[in-house]
Amino acid sequence: MAYAAAKPLIRAYIYFVGFGMLSFILVGLLFMMPGTVKEHVTPDEAPIRLPDSATDVCFYRSPPLGPCIVVEFSVSETDFLAWAKSREWDVKEIGDEPHTIPRYTLLTEDVLGETIAKIKDGYFYDLRTGHDSGLQVAFDREKNRAYFYSNTR
Repeated sequence: MAYAAAKPLIRAYIYFVGFGMLSFILVGLLFMMPGTVKEHVTPDEAPIRLPDSATDVCFYRSPPLGPCIVVEFSVSETDFLAWAKSREWDVKEIGDEPHTIPRYTLLTEDVLGETIAKIKDGYFYDLRTGHDSGLQVAFDREKNRAYFYSNTR
């Protein structure tokens, strides 16, 4: 009789443990998935909202539940500043020291190229919330190219 009374508890325990293990495996698989890399696409395909005038959009987005989005695109200085203002980013003019920002090529082996943009003339916004985490935005006046890096890790 005691076994019969414990049977529903044993069944519930087995379901609970099984569900926990399955969840752990599924989350692990999501983190192991490769990130998404796209080059030379329209602003509508980007993982963040960009100015309508943006062209030549390239980006890396880490897998589901991943922490990182890196986008770069061509845009006029005026449209970049309007975009930054609409996001309430207080961009600053780059001074004597060049500003560096990660490029979408940094986090993937699928695309070759420079992994860091070094900007001597333009604007930047930098909100660091940890060692690697935070938000960086920059504009290269020479290239009319904007860069966006977000890492929530």
